Amino acid sequence: MAITPSAASSQLALDFHKGSQDAREKYRRTAPHAILGRFLRQEKERREKNVIFGRDSEHRRRLTLKLSRLGANAYDPADVTISRTHEIHPGKKFRAGDRIERIHIISHTDILHAVRQMQHIQEGHEKERAQADHNLLLMEDLNAIMIGLSAGRPDPDAIREVRVELESLLHNRPFISVYNQMAQDRLCAAVRFLKGAEMGIRAAFEASKGSASLAAARLWKVWRFGQMERIDAFAHLRELSLRIRRDRYLEALFGDYAQRLRESPDSAREGILANNGNAREAINIIAGIPIGKAWREDAIMLLDRAIAKFPEGEAKDLLGCERARFENPEARIKKRQFIASLRYVSRRLLVKDPAYIANELEKTGDSYLPGIIRYIRKGFEALGEDKARLAAWHFGRVAKFIH
Repeated sequence: MAITPSAASSQLALDFHKGSQDAREKYRRTAPHAILGRFLRQEKERREKNVIFGRDSEHRRRLTLKLSRLGANAYDPADVTISRTHEIHPGKKFRAGDRIERIHIISHTDILHAVRQMQHIQEGHEKERAQADHNLLLMEDLNAIMIGLSAGRPDPDAIREVRVELESLLHNRPFISVYNQMAQDRLCAAVRFLKGAEMGIRAAFEASKGSASLAAARLWKVWRFGQMERIDAFAHLRELSLRIRRDRYLEALFGDYAQRLRESPDSAREGILANNGNAREAINIIAGIPIGKAWREDAIMLLDRAIAKFPEGEAKDLLGCERARFENPEARIKKRQFIASLRYVSRRLLVKDPAYIANELEKTGDSYLPGIIRYIRKGFEALGEDKARLAAWHFGRVAKFIH
């Protein structure tokens, strides 16, 4: 699949080329709402049922799309799949009008971490914008100087000063993106042309070529701004949908815990506490698998040791299934697949562990969660002190207030 910069990005590029900082700030204020509105309108016209209510970090209802329309699947809270695109650098043969190829990558995580993942994307882009703003202003000033140098006989000292400034931009490590890499390539070309101009051979011509390369670098940076706004809008819609799915899952989980603790306190308490240790044990198996070809024997030994330690229950059954696969000669288990399976087992246990849930919720920074996190932690502490009834009360409050 191939993409090219959109018409909106091209218009934004023209604004950048006019040197309008006000235009950039205006676009940044209006673009997120405009892009979100366009996504929602298009889906509503296609099929109204695709538009649903999600939840933002302030516990307010917000319109969003079904996860299936956002390239995500959260039916299993321990195995949330999120599709994303990875752009392929077109190489040195790239010419104007060529397309940038991209491939689809699917990541696996749990419902708690998935919300934080969407927040990470938007926070990372905020940092990138701050760096890009500073760099673009400097590039605009330097380009104006280079245009002046390309007229008449340029002063070698002035060319050297501009070159040094451009080289300082190259030392700033760009955020990972093909657009940023292409901008970096154009900056390198501009520095190379200025070095030729310093030598006095066709100095004005080399300076003009350097100016053109710098203008191309700025244009790639501009297209990156438009790309970030679209990615952020998509990540925001996913965040809204994932958050409501996460809260519904936790409401059901802690409601079930509260009921089980009231009906059969001892067995329920042991089962809930076991999730924490069992998940850590599954993670330790992954860490203990050696690097190299002779990994199967050690993996079998680690699995047998863990299965022997685990009490009867979900964790023992899951690891037993993994162990049985090694007995099947037709399975031909690969190391990567085995580690992926163990990670899924650990996630299945972690999403039921109150301690892990409290820690992950705290990282999101959602304004309505501090009180809920306190109830989870107090309930977990009560379980450790063998106060099942008190734990049931705290977990019941979690289910009530996270609704």
